[in-house]
Amino acid sequence: MTKFNLFICCAAFILLPSCAKKPKPPSADQREAIRQAAFLKFASDQQAIIHWKDELPSQSADFAFTLQLQNALIRSDNKPIAFRGELLDVMRHGSGYFLRIRSADGELFLTLEATPSQVEQVTHEVKDNLFEEYAVAARIQHVERVAFRVQASEDGDPDAVDVNASDRFVVKGQCVGLMHLEGE
Repeated sequence: MTKFNLFICCAAFILLPSCAKKPKPPSADQREAIRQAAFLKFASDQQAIIHWKDELPSQSADFAFTLQLQNALIRSDNKPIAFRGELLDVMRHGSGYFLRIRSADGELFLTLEATPSQVEQVTHEVKDNLFEEYAVAARIQHVERVAFRVQASEDGDPDAVDVNASDRFVVKGQCVGLMHLEGE
């Protein structure tokens, strides 16, 4: 065996195992960055408003009156609002289809009228886990604060039930577009 052949064999022995290594899976931060980039592209493609919370006090629905949230979400310019949310349910009511979605921050519970093709899209995409995350663009028509919130004690004490004013909103509108954001 010549020195050249020996060199080639040694190089192959050293380099081949490193070539066969599987790439390291992306970290949770990297996956979130990928989902956020996909959301921003989706919102741009839909010409949807993404910074609607800038119009709210403290940029949160928690500290907003219903009127302020209505002004931020029900647009006179007819532009859709974009948000990330968890698909909770798909249903038919009368002759229409509806998606139930909880916003990613948990402040909004949305019921959005959907087209049959949107319903078909989500029913085919959601296979093992109902609570998949989606980028959603919607034209909002109605916003109201849930009147009250009931919380039971974690220890099961039946006398420890709190009834408070709610900090969550029910939102109704029309789904303009949606895109599944890939999970973990």
